Amino acid sequence: MIASWKLFVTAACVLGVATVVGVMISGPPGDGNWAPRMAPGPVKPVEMVHRHDPGSTRLPGQVASIRLEPVAADADSAGPDSLEDSDQIRAWARSNPGRAREWLASAPEGAKRETVSEMVCLQIAETNAAEAVALANDYEPGATNVLENLMMQWADQDLQAAYEWAAAKPPGKQRDALLSRIAFVESKTDPKDAATVVAQEIPPGPIQDEAAISVLYQWALKDPEAAMTWAQSFLPGTLHDRAVNEVRKVMASNSQSANAL
Repeated sequence: MIASWKLFVTAACVLGVATVVGVMISGPPGDGNWAPRMAPGPVKPVEMVHRHDPGSTRLPGQVASIRLEPVAADADSAGPDSLEDSDQIRAWARSNPGRAREWLASAPEGAKRETVSEMVCLQIAETNAAEAVALANDYEPGATNVLENLMMQWADQDLQAAYEWAAAKPPGKQRDALLSRIAFVESKTDPKDAATVVAQEIPPGPIQDEAAISVLYQWALKDPEAAMTWAQSFLPGTLHDRAVNEVRKVMASNSQSANAL
C-alpha cells in the first residue's frame, strides 16, 4: 500500500526459513515484516505498493447513517447559541455551512460545538476529506467515531495520504481504530497489503481482531484460497476459528452463487 515501504527479511530468510514470534496474528504469507500473531513460515521480500482506486466514490454506510433528514430551523436564527435541540442545530449547520464555520471559530467547547463541527466536516468531506479530517481533529480531537468515518472517505479519495496521517497519530486506541478503517478500505482493492497493515501497524487486541476479520471477508471475496491460507495461519484459538469460519462462509456463498448460474 505505501510506496515508501520495502519489507526485508532477516538473515534467517536467506536460508529459506523465517522465525517469527508473536502473540496471535501475522501478516499475510509472502510478507516478511509484521507484528505477527501466527505460525512462522517462509517469507520473501515484498515491496508495498500504493494502489489507489480513483474511481471509488461510495460513501461508507457509517457516514451515511449520520446524515439526518432535514429538520426545520429558524433561518433568521443567530445560530446554535439560540437553539437547544441537537437536530435543529444540525439542520442549521447544514443550511448555513459558511456561518457554521464562522461560529466554530469562536465557539466554546461543548456538545453544541461538537454537533456543528460534525455536520460541517461531513459536508466538507464530500469534496475534500483531508480538510474535513483536519477540521474534525481541531474541534473534536477525541471524537473517534467522527474521525473514523471521515478517514474512510479520505482513504477512498487518497489512500496514501490518509494512511500517513493516521500512522503519525500517537499510539493508542484512536490511532488503531483509524488504521483499521484504512485497512478495510484498502482491502476492497488490495486485501494482501491491507492484511499487512493490520498485522504490522495495529497491536494485538480487539481492534486488530475486528480489522483482521473485515479484511479477511474482502479477501475471501477476491481470492478465497489466499484468504484461507492467512486465516489458517493464526495460532489456535477463538480468533483462528472465527477467521476460518468467516472464509468458509464466503466460499460457501460463492459456491451457491456459481451453482445458481
